[in-house]
Amino acid sequence: MKYLFYLYIILLIPNLSIGQADIYLDVDKNIINKDTFHIKWFNHANMLSRWDFIGKDKKHYATLRQNLYQKGISDYNQIITELEKITSTKVPDSVIILLRYKFKDDLCENFIDNYWTRGEIKNKKKWLEPRLKKFEEANIFYLWLFENGIKLKTKSKEANEFFLLDKNNFFRDKIFTSQTLCSSAAVITKKGEILVMNGEGTYMALYNHVINEEIPLFFKN
Repeated sequence: MKYLFYLYIILLIPNLSIGQADIYLDVDKNIINKDTFHIKWFNHANMLSRWDFIGKDKKHYATLRQNLYQKGISDYNQIITELEKITSTKVPDSVIILLRYKFKDDLCENFIDNYWTRGEIKNKKKWLEPRLKKFEEANIFYLWLFENGIKLKTKSKEANEFFLLDKNNFFRDKIFTSQTLCSSAAVITKKGEILVMNGEGTYMALYNHVINEEIPLFFKN
């Protein structure tokens, strides 16, 4: 499947301003220098994701993981039921679901901020407007979910609210199992096929996989 990924290199170029760490670890948890770390991470053929954390020694660690893509099969109807619990509205029938997921304690901005203000959310929504139109045209149901423990200043009871808390961490436990710097994304088809991409910008890469009818290729034997 690597050839598909090269179509979306531009979408997934990492933001060089994020994640200036003290200690860098490769996929085998060996300490490497910063330049080697970035060479490995930026090499798209390696299919790597990244997670940063603050250790017990108060140092900022950056880690590489061999899981840019993850996939699985689930019960589509169960997922719809769980989404309707979160949204308090009915999910349209037979849609493709596109989820973006923000993890608790994410160091995407070089500091932990588990609080999203109304102003921050408003700015993100404005930036997303042209993308939301594309999703609607493609019959894609889009939500941005946040791991339980993050505080959102939204009007969660509004029918059109799509910045929502994963209150019971159902999606964290069942789909977004690998913490990833700057969020992850997943496409869920009507067959229950789940394709996850871990990293910044991956929700648009998944959108392109949908538009180009490439999702089934990931599930061929």
